[in-house]
Amino acid sequence: MILKEFSQLNKSTLYSTILTILSVVLNSIYKQKIILGTVFSGRNYPQLEVSIGMFIKTLPYQLRVEESADLASLVKRSQKNFLLLEENMNIPFNVNLNSLTDFLLVYQHSDDLSKPIIDFGEFSLERKPMYFTQSRFPVVFNFYESAGLKCEIEYDENIDEKFLETIWEKITILTNVIYETPNKTIQEIDLSTLKERQLENMIHFSFDF
Repeated sequence: MILKEFSQLNKSTLYSTILTILSVVLNSIYKQKIILGTVFSGRNYPQLEVSIGMFIKTLPYQLRVEESADLASLVKRSQKNFLLLEENMNIPFNVNLNSLTDFLLVYQHSDDLSKPIIDFGEFSLERKPMYFTQSRFPVVFNFYESAGLKCEIEYDENIDEKFLETIWEKITILTNVIYETPNKTIQEIDLSTLKERQLENMIHFSFDF
């Protein structure tokens, strides 16, 4: 897996690399710093490892993306910031995360949740499609490992699917950059999609008279 190798090379987790990619893409779209919702297990005390219950915490994460920075340096900084956030996750945070961001990033090491049936021996769970008019956040990226890295996107019904397609295409472009030229700086990376380039050419043509 390209991203996993890139993460290991930069002494970072795959999650930090995904955080970086998504931060760079959203910054390029909105032209400003973007806050992402991140998920922690909440089991950062040994005595909680065997406890039954929901301890998950969602916290805000922001990566400063400079035009002069390359992807490797951003991933390393992302890893450092993420560890710092994890260390301080128990500090009271009374702000509603939904008021800070429209995006939540979830990462699962296991692909159990994507399997049609999960067998527990004495009983099994069958995966069924569920449809909601609203998601936990306007847009939720659910990444998980299953013979590679996969992603399911959960989103509100009022979110334009073309907008999500644009985000995903830019993620794909940036992933290819990591594979081909990982030392490029942000300002050297063109994240324009095919449709955006075609539109730009049309605009240039329209005023070329």
